[in-house]
Amino acid sequence: GEWVSYDVPEDPQQYYSPRALYLMTRDGAGPVHVATDAWLGTRFWSRDGSRLIFQSQDINSGLTVVDTGGRVVRSFANFPDDDGYDIYNDEFLGWLADDRGVAVSTVSSVVLGYLDQRPPVRVEGRGALSPDGRGLLVHLRLYGEGTATDVQEELRYLSVDGDVGLLYQPGLSPGNLVYFESGVAKAWSPDGRKIVMVQTSSQEPRHSLILVDMTTRQVRPIPVGSSLYTAFWLPDSRHLLLNTVDAGGTTRTVMT
Repeated sequence: GEWVSYDVPEDPQQYYSPRALYLMTRDGAGPVHVATDAWLGTRFWSRDGSRLIFQSQDINSGLTVVDTGGRVVRSFANFPDDDGYDIYNDEFLGWLADDRGVAVSTVSSVVLGYLDQRPPVRVEGRGALSPDGRGLLVHLRLYGEGTATDVQEELRYLSVDGDVGLLYQPGLSPGNLVYFESGVAKAWSPDGRKIVMVQTSSQEPRHSLILVDMTTRQVRPIPVGSSLYTAFWLPDSRHLLLNTVDAGGTTRTVMT
């Protein structure tokens, strides 16, 4: 049957008692003891449900992958960040395609960790994993040494093998600041074939939708009203919900 994970305190009478992690099937088979640690953090099942990744404090201060028998498949010491940042639900980007590894977002980079013996791949920027787990959209903001006009933004595509390619880089002119406002978390269409971002500029057009066809890698900027601030895909992957704001309040519009 399907497996679930749970943890319990070793000593229920102690508030800071170490916690024991167990696996069991939904029909009650097991349980299988996996680990006991002073602190157990985020954990996620693989796409096929055969492996669990969890974060711990004492075990390598990183991430550990186990199978349903509790056997360690791979440990990532001090992963994903040597500075010891904890991983929260919104920073675990997901399992890669075919469960070959995981993608994690740290404060300033995206890290791919593989279940084989390959070293992790780290790329600067904030990332969002495609629905099929075969690649990531990475948003990179580069700061120069001068004024705010030195900011340059890029959208990159990171394959699960660690190859990086430039998707889009907005052209800049003096005094033209360009930002991607809606972030990358909701950029992928549900079918994984398209990407949308909202681009804000200090010059006209103030707001544009940046649509990327991931099959052809074609980028299409679409100028829109100056009050647009977010865009989200609807479940059919064909329509977008646009949120605009003006003196009258917030307006929601569906765009094909």
